[in-house]
Amino acid sequence: MARIVQIGRPTKLTEEVANRIVAAVARGLNRQRCADLVSISERQLKEWLARGRRESKRLDLGKKPIERETIYFDFETRVREAEGQYHLQAVGVVSDAIAGNLPPRKLIKRTEKPDGNGGKLVETSTTLETSAPCWQAAIRFLAAKYPEIYGSSKNQIKDLKAMISDLLVRIAQLEGQRVAGNPPGVERGEKKTKSTSDRKQT
Repeated sequence: MARIVQIGRPTKLTEEVANRIVAAVARGLNRQRCADLVSISERQLKEWLARGRRESKRLDLGKKPIERETIYFDFETRVREAEGQYHLQAVGVVSDAIAGNLPPRKLIKRTEKPDGNGGKLVETSTTLETSAPCWQAAIRFLAAKYPEIYGSSKNQIKDLKAMISDLLVRIAQLEGQRVAGNPPGVERGEKKTKSTSDRKQT
């Protein structure tokens, strides 16, 4: 942690303020809400970060650090790392949603039944609900990450939505055939029709 050197007017960027902002950024708060959290303006927060970036560029050029700017350099570095970590976690959740790998939800069902003595018995059952692949998450992620391909045209999004929907339907059909014991590529109706025509020929 950088030592705060007060030269001229004292800075409002104390260690406590820095820690609160970094913690908020790590939870996904935007710049405006972070500034509100510590009772400063968004403009003030942007100025602190800008000073940190300027000092970072100076250091990249091999220049000696300016002691009074060190606190802003450390602060900007911590904020940038916290934002990167949050983005990584968020993308991980979206990726799991796309693949249907989200943790199962616990569903609790309570049923009341008469106990024969004028009272009621409460039965509780618990089931786990797994997630299916989410094409909505896929579309939104692609539109945000690759706007030049998926975000510029509503028709592109519509086509992608239809394609993914058709794919999920086909996957469900194949899974149903596998469970029923039908050969891949043969629908139940097709198998039944073939058997009927064979009987007519015989």
